[in-house]
Amino acid sequence: LLVHTVESFTQRFNVKVLVSHEALQIRRSEKKLLVKNLIKDEDVILNYDELILATGAKPIAIDVPGADDKAIFRVRNVPDVVSIKKYIKENN
Repeated sequence: LLVHTVESFTQRFNVKVLVSHEALQIRRSEKKLLVKNLIKDEDVILNYDELILATGAKPIAIDVPGADDKAIFRVRNVPDVVSIKKYIKENN
């Protein structure tokens, strides 16, 4: 959210942005995500079509099968996003 608010990002890109939430469980086969709202201290299950996990300002490598795939990216800044867009354009 470098140049957008949550609201403007959601409106412009039709993407639901959750801040102050912790991902507890990803149910890939069901395309469901269990998250904790850290402000309300409650858990909720959400459906998703596509999922982006943004872990904060410092990207971390996740230790899951497939994490080293060339289609997996770590995003720190705008040039990283440009790289992702380039990859999508070249491979879509």
